[in-house]
Amino acid sequence: MHTVLMGIHQGVWTVDEYGAIPHGCTIGFGGPKGYAFSYRRSVDLPDMDAEQVSAAAVAALREAGFEVASETYGPGGRAEWSVIADDETLGNVVATIRPTEGRIEVSVDSSCTPGNAGGNWWSPSRS
Repeated sequence: MHTVLMGIHQGVWTVDEYGAIPHGCTIGFGGPKGYAFSYRRSVDLPDMDAEQVSAAAVAALREAGFEVASETYGPGGRAEWSVIADDETLGNVVATIRPTEGRIEVSVDSSCTPGNAGGNWWSPSRS
């Protein structure tokens, strides 16, 4: 993901959530419980050209091998851009560009995998 981030903005990004910490999820609608990983990075760019940033996000994700969709929501100066890529292995990747806030957020949510999100990986009763 570092290559994708640098393709969008070559500067310092804030770590909003590390990706190595599992959290609980449900497989399918009402299916068994599992775990997934989440990754969040953001950067504040108050004077950004949102269309240029969106184009850079599309290019960076395509260069990384993703199929990409881009959507714009809202009117004129209040518009928000979402650049979305979905991958069977990695999961859902979204770059959200909010020019009115001067903020870009990139999130990755892995697919839900069967298993335990955490808790008691070791307990005295297992020793």
